Amino acid sequence: MPPRNNCILLVEQDQKIIDLLYRQILKSLGYQVELVGSVAEAIREASSDVYDVVITNLDLSGLSGNDLLVAFTAQNIRIPVIVLAKKGVEHNVIKAFRLGAADYLNLPVRETEVVAVVERVLNQIHAQRERERLINELKQTNVELQQYVNGLVTTLMIGKSITSINDLDGLYEIILEAAISVTDADRGWILMRKDRGKKFLVTAHQNTYNNSIAQIQILEEGNHSLEDIIEAIQPIEDEEYRNIRLSKSGKPTIVASILSHKMLIGLLVMMRSDPNPFSSNEQTLLEAIANYASLSITKLRLFQAVRGQVRGNKIGRTTTKDADPVTD
Repeated sequence: MPPRNNCILLVEQDQKIIDLLYRQILKSLGYQVELVGSVAEAIREASSDVYDVVITNLDLSGLSGNDLLVAFTAQNIRIPVIVLAKKGVEHNVIKAFRLGAADYLNLPVRETEVVAVVERVLNQIHAQRERERLINELKQTNVELQQYVNGLVTTLMIGKSITSINDLDGLYEIILEAAISVTDADRGWILMRKDRGKKFLVTAHQNTYNNSIAQIQILEEGNHSLEDIIEAIQPIEDEEYRNIRLSKSGKPTIVASILSHKMLIGLLVMMRSDPNPFSSNEQTLLEAIANYASLSITKLRLFQAVRGQVRGNKIGRTTTKDADPVTD
């Protein structure tokens, strides 16, 4: 098939017209031209959707050029058609325009007319395609913007609910649900650092494997970025537990850091089963959820530490008060 770049389909049976129009004019001007001799062949070729313009003689044996225009309309083939017509058959040309012809050329053709008409029609079709491309791009941008706005609203609502929770396990579950919701992920993990070491325990997971005894070992942070290290997470069988290890599964995965006082304490990892990659907006929304998580987890840990200290002090005071008095 000819490439789709100023590609012309010529429907002609007259050898003299073929020699002049096909060989001497269109080919010499650098156009890619395919030649067919009947309307049936033209319809078959045009259905391949590789042509920019069709040039057809109105006076063909068998089905006419106007029949070709009717067939194009019936089959929703949207290729502009330039018709060739002898002088004195203006009624056929008018009919062709009513049937959807883009332009016409008088026979015998002249090179300057051919160049002017073909370039005019090509410019029109290229401009139309550019408009359609821009309209589709605008529609897609509007869809993405609406999704992002919806994600922001969801993120703000989630942020309010997160700040009111006083239970770490419940907090992890809500954070994970929120992250999956705003990123449209299929599964997700929250990995929390164990004792400031290199091991990260899986503290919450959704739509994945149920065994709660799982952990992940990451490389030293200084060697690679998180994006380099965590390209995917793939569960594997183990005799004692399911070990979630880093591997290249080919599935789209995004990661956001959970920080406490600028120190990495956890990771939010989202994965999709289908090959559609996560967008930059989804990464931004995940990072917003991770920021809420960072603040809420830090606050809750401090609150629990303070409460534990207060209880310890109360127990200490009670023990001192109830103890036997020391005597010499």
